[in-house]
Amino acid sequence: MKVCVLGDLHGKKFKLPEAELYLGVGDLSSLGDAPEKQREEFNSAIKSDLKIMKGFFRSQDERAFLKFVSETYREMYGWLNSLEKPVYMVSGNREIILTLIMKEFQPGVETPYEAVESFGNIRYIDNQTVRFNGLTIYGLPFVPSNEPYVRRFSRIPLFRQQFESLRDVKIPGKPDIILSHSPPLGILDHSSVVGYTGSIEVLKVLKEKQPKYLFCGHLHEAKGMKQVGQTTVVNLGMTYELFDL
Repeated sequence: MKVCVLGDLHGKKFKLPEAELYLGVGDLSSLGDAPEKQREEFNSAIKSDLKIMKGFFRSQDERAFLKFVSETYREMYGWLNSLEKPVYMVSGNREIILTLIMKEFQPGVETPYEAVESFGNIRYIDNQTVRFNGLTIYGLPFVPSNEPYVRRFSRIPLFRQQFESLRDVKIPGKPDIILSHSPPLGILDHSSVVGYTGSIEVLKVLKEKQPKYLFCGHLHEAKGMKQVGQTTVVNLGMTYELFDL
């Protein structure tokens, strides 16, 4: 069976190969195409003190920025839905963080999870087991590590509580595939800027469950494939790969 696995696309569309099933590791939207002023203000705010950070999240500039991002999700969902095949996704840090900001500070802006309900072929499988043509797939959303931006967002209790919850990883049974946004610690997770940024929790479930495949993304520059015991670990980077499973 042909399965096409999508990395962190960040708003980029490809001419994808035909497949029976499409899997996505999250971070579907792009901030890079947002108006430069809004993008710079967002990046500056999350590096500022807590008062400035929260103040920006409530501002009209942030609302305009989030509306742009929300439209990007609708555009990407429309493209994936047009494949007319099942698309199973997990949430990346982008989906989780933007949704928290939208719901807490800018209610009324359509979240990625509200937008996807209009597209029948696409489903988020966070913390769920799904079965497709004999394959058992478990969806593992972003599991925060100790990256600098995680520490910055963790200054706000709302984010800190969500991050702690995401670190509580429990996978039932023995899936054939773990579809994870985050790479395992020490495996296809090295950043030239901040070092190893993978998740210790994902590493633990990899060793415990030993699936046939673990697909991940998050660290774009760590794109590649590595055999770890019985498991083929694949970091898709910002592109896609076709597999015969």
